[in-house]
Formats: sequence, structure tokens, C-alpha cells
Amino acid sequence: MARIVRCGLIQAQCEWSPEKFSIGEIKKKMIAKHERLIADAAKKQVQILGLQELFYGPTSAPNSKLAGTS
Repeated sequence: MARIVRCGLIQAQCEWSPEKFSIGEIKKKMIAKHERLIADAAKKQVQILGLQELFYGPTSAPNSKLAGTS
């Protein structure tokens, strides 16, 4: 018998600038944002959910002020 498995993917933009918020504040805000998105997916009966690898802070593009920082 066929079985349906509902899958989902989450990729969200960081809306908070490191010039205005600390990395710790951004991390907390992004985790809260993803918790809401995960809850929305659960309401839609998603069984397998993929999140982007780096989701709790700004990425450091080669030309950004954060390049080379950890």
C-alpha cells in the first residue's frame, strides 16, 4: 500500500542588521522565527522538515564587514 510522506523546506532571510543588533540578539530572533516556521509546518502535517545549514545569524560574504570573523 502506498504511503504519503509530507516534506518541507525552510529558508528564511535574516531581517536584523549586525550594525543595529548584537549577534546574540540576532541568534535569538532567528531561532524564534524558525520555531514559528516549524510550528506552521507541523500544523500542515509535515513529517520531514529541512532547515538551512546556517540560520541564526548573518552570513559573512567575502566582501562584508564580517568576513574572517568567527
